[in-house]
Amino acid sequence: MFTSEASARIGDGILVRVGKLSVWCEVTDHRISWGNDQFQVTPQSGHGNEWISEERIIAAPELDHPSN
Repeated sequence: MFTSEASARIGDGILVRVGKLSVWCEVTDHRISWGNDQFQVTPQSGHGNEWISEERIIAAPELDHPSN
């Protein structure tokens, strides 16, 4: 992913794989580590944050949020 595309996701809601669960999160930051895109995400309902790799993203903003 190009850096400008990845940084454009900041503030977007995404669906993230967490083990066998999926959690709707908001992207709060982006970085490149060891040549890989990583995103800092915060759950939309709950607390905390985590840096995740791009392959854990299940759905991006172009897909409908389940509450819509």
